[in-house]
Amino acid sequence: PLLQVFVGGSISKGGPVVVLKDEELQSQPEPFVIQGKKVPGGPQMIQLSLDGKRLYVTTSLYSAWDRQFYPDLIRHGSVMLQIDVDTEKGGLTVNRDFLVDFGKEPGGPCMAHEMRYPGGDCTSDIWDPNAMADEELSPQAAKKGTLSPGVSRSGAAEPGTLVQKLRGNIS
Repeated sequence: PLLQVFVGGSISKGGPVVVLKDEELQSQPEPFVIQGKKVPGGPQMIQLSLDGKRLYVTTSLYSAWDRQFYPDLIRHGSVMLQIDVDTEKGGLTVNRDFLVDFGKEPGGPCMAHEMRYPGGDCTSDIWDPNAMADEELSPQAAKKGTLSPGVSRSGAAEPGTLVQKLRGNIS
């Protein structure tokens, strides 16, 4: 089984970093391309689904660092990828049918860092609402003890097109 997948970064062929010697790599990997899009940047934040079968990856870390290390990321926006995890035999596979391209968002390109999904699918959505101050939650969430779709824990609205896209693509 494939225990490691390459989903972008600075060490790709033609990139800004040249590897002179690496005992694991015969040569630098080709740039990562999915659905015809060359992925700018590299994996930064990851979230594992509660069943452990899907690993979601975003490619923006911190905008000041993104500007320095991945200027194409700033120009084209970050992406979110899905890596399928074989929990029985082991191994990882990039799901080539899943791509959220934040470069295409209204008002974009946008940068995606840490993701939380409406309805909860990932480890970041396991939380105790009583452990947070009520003023940190939206009024609806404070009453229900859960977050309402389209509202982050900080109370900021999420882009509607992104919420709809995620609802349609995450099982």
